[in-house]
Amino acid sequence: MKHVVMIWLLLSVSGAQAKTIRLNIQTAIRQKLVNARVESLGGHRGFCLDLKVKNLTKDSLIILVEAGTRMIAGDAREQDILLVKEETLKLRGGQDRAIQLKGYCCQASDRSPAVKSRFEVGGRADSALWALARRFSDTPFDGDIEQQAVWAISDRRSTASIPLGDDSCARELRKFVSLLKNEPVPWYATEVFSHIYSNGVIEQFASYVSGSLTYISHEECYSTFMVLDSAGQKVAFIKQQWLKPGAGQQYHFRVPVGGLAKGRYYVQLSGKGTILVRKEFDI
Repeated sequence: MKHVVMIWLLLSVSGAQAKTIRLNIQTAIRQKLVNARVESLGGHRGFCLDLKVKNLTKDSLIILVEAGTRMIAGDAREQDILLVKEETLKLRGGQDRAIQLKGYCCQASDRSPAVKSRFEVGGRADSALWALARRFSDTPFDGDIEQQAVWAISDRRSTASIPLGDDSCARELRKFVSLLKNEPVPWYATEVFSHIYSNGVIEQFASYVSGSLTYISHEECYSTFMVLDSAGQKVAFIKQQWLKPGAGQQYHFRVPVGGLAKGRYYVQLSGKGTILVRKEFDI
C-alpha cells in the first residue's frame, strides 16, 4: 500500500510540473497560447515599449522575451525597435501581465514612434544586432552609448560616434562593434547631437572630433595644428603652441566640426616647416 501511495504522489508531482510551460514569446503567440499587445510609450530609446500579455490557457506559463528581438512598427514610416534587455514573465492560467521593454531604434531613417503606436513581436534581429543586444543585456551602458552602437550597425553609421568619455568599457564596446562590422577600430571619436523634427524624423550632426596624435620631435619647436579637407585646404581650427621634444609624444585635441559638410578630412600637426603627423577622419 505504501508503494502505491508513493507512486501516486510521484505521478501527482510530475503532473503538476507538466502544467508549467516555458517558451519564448514568439512560440507562445504562434501556438495561440497567449495574446500579446505592444504599444509605444513615445520615443525611440530606453524603456519605450509597453507589452501586455494574456495567458489563454489554464496552465502556468513562463514567457521569455529575448534581448535581440526586433519589434516591428505597425506604421512602416516609424522605426523598428531592437530589444536589449531580456525579460521573463510568469503567468498563471488566464492571467494578464504588463511590462515595459527596453530597446532602441534600429531604423534611423524613419521617424520616432508616437505614443500608442502599435508594434508586432518580430523574430531575432540579424546576427550582428543580436550579438550587440545580448551584450547590452549582460552589461548595460549609458543610453546614448547604446543607441549610437545600435545605429553604427543597423544604419551603418560611424563607429566613431559611440561616445568614449572616461569609460574603458566603452572603448572595448567600440572594438566589439568594429569586429561585428568587420572594419578597423576608429582612432578618433565624433561627438554628435540629434535633432528630432516635428514629424518625428531624427537627424544627427557632428559637433566635435577628438583624439590623440603620436609624434616625434628631436627638439622643442613651435607647432601648428589644423584641419584640412580632402583637397588639402585649411577648413577649421588652427592652434599654435610649443611642443616638447622626444619620441612617442602625445598631442591631444578636440576640435569643432559643426560647420563642415560630411566627408573625409585630415588633422595635421606641423613644426619647423615639417609635417609631424597627419591622420584622416570622416564626418
